[in-house]
Amino acid sequence: MISQLIKIIKTGDKAAVKEAQKQVAKVANDRTLDRNALKKELWAFIGEMKTFDQIKDIDHQTYFINTVKWAFIYLGSDYFKECEEFVIRQIQNPSGKIRQALLNAVDWLDMTLHITRSSWMKNISDEEIERDRKRFCEFAYKVSQLLDWNYRKEYSRYKYIASLPPSVYKSLQVLLNDHLLRGELHENIFEEFIREEKGMLSVKGRGSKKSHAAGREAYKSYFHETNVLPQQKLLREAISRLLKERSVSMKFEDIEHMIYEEDDAHHNFNALLDKTGFFDEEGFRLLNDAWNYFPHESLNGLCPMEMLLKEHLEEK
Repeated sequence: MISQLIKIIKTGDKAAVKEAQKQVAKVANDRTLDRNALKKELWAFIGEMKTFDQIKDIDHQTYFINTVKWAFIYLGSDYFKECEEFVIRQIQNPSGKIRQALLNAVDWLDMTLHITRSSWMKNISDEEIERDRKRFCEFAYKVSQLLDWNYRKEYSRYKYIASLPPSVYKSLQVLLNDHLLRGELHENIFEEFIREEKGMLSVKGRGSKKSHAAGREAYKSYFHETNVLPQQKLLREAISRLLKERSVSMKFEDIEHMIYEEDDAHHNFNALLDKTGFFDEEGFRLLNDAWNYFPHESLNGLCPMEMLLKEHLEEK
């Protein structure tokens, strides 16, 4: 039944689509229908998500998204990965109409995530809460990473999210701040996640429902916390382990000092290779990454990756 209704939603005229949407809602709200049978019917939406781009035009794609909320609410828990991937993909759609429809539907997916125990969900286990918290945090983190890729220099002129021009970047800001991090509880859970799991210091101050704090300097700071610091942490641990395993009489702090004091005569990359003996593929790669992600005095305390970002923003 649902499969036939979806076909109408994808191809029918406006009146036929409206009637099909009503029928889908009627099925979804039918309390006499066995829940497993309902899920089986609604699974058709999951399959259609994979071929969404084949829907013939923007209007019919929007009709589909306006109806997919029923799959989000009933199947979001069992098929969260598929639903999340659909949201991540379509929030970057060039069509503002599609992005807005998605923003209207995404709360139905978020409702399937139980990040805390409530009075009406007493049977939720600790394992399910832990699973859903991780799902929520990874989802929000992916959106925050997409903000990196979609930032443009001209956005620094806008103080508020609402003032931003229609764009993928604005839709991402709305998704993250108005839908995912919509309250103090959600913000605190995400804050804890990025500190412990991603090695970041904080996400506070990089934007809110009222303020658009993605100016050039704020963005540089955000890039430092979300990209440079996590890489530094991983490299510090990996190189320290390798130094110990290979009985090299150096500490990571010595390497960090050589990178910072870089000069043509003594503290250059070749000298670093000589002192560590890291001429193999693994060692060379780690040293090369450390060279690019740790600060150099000659770059005013920045690392080469931050210098690339600076040049990138100045060119935009």
